Amino acid sequence: MGELTPRESQAMESILDNEALTSNLDDAAAQVLLDWGTAYAREIAQRTAGLDDAEALLEEKLQATHRLMRAVNQRFDPAILAEFESDPQARAQADRRLLKHLLEQAAVIEGAQLVKPADEQLIGFAQDELARAGTPQALITTLRRLVEQYLEPPPTPEAAAPVSQKDEPAETEKPAAPSSVLAAEDEASVQAERQPVRWGPWVTRLAHRVRTALERLKK
Repeated sequence: MGELTPRESQAMESILDNEALTSNLDDAAAQVLLDWGTAYAREIAQRTAGLDDAEALLEEKLQATHRLMRAVNQRFDPAILAEFESDPQARAQADRRLLKHLLEQAAVIEGAQLVKPADEQLIGFAQDELARAGTPQALITTLRRLVEQYLEPPPTPEAAAPVSQKDEPAETEKPAAPSSVLAAEDEASVQAERQPVRWGPWVTRLAHRVRTALERLKK
């Protein structure tokens, strides 16, 4: 598991030192629930460390972890188990309410979005998967799996990062000039071609000398 920081140890001890969280469970089931709770506690301590409101967030999420564990422990209260023996339908209804409550607390703990299952799915889980759990530890393991199945992780920093230059769309071509502008440009070109060529003074003098020389040769 790796070496624990003091912050992680303190968060996990808040779970381990509270015997009321597992008072209705035998040792095997209690260990499964404690593993779930301490995993949350360590994760909370890690993710909140260094934040501006680190202590407030740590306390909020640890309280949600305690509520989650108390709800699971309460499910195995002897009086409730006796009621389940006489009314199997009451067990399915209680398990459905329990799973819904656990999902809400886990969303607070994880800071994740909860993908709420439909009521029909909750009923199916309660009547099928949870009902098939033959031992308390098996039931707690199944609850944990179902809870984690319906949580979406928060966005990663990469997903929230701005688009880089190489990811920016290629520059689009400039739109073509309107046909009226093109027509005006063509007309200007034609008019320029029709204008007589104006020679400079030196060209005119050269031409005069050439004509004079030709006339002298003819004489």
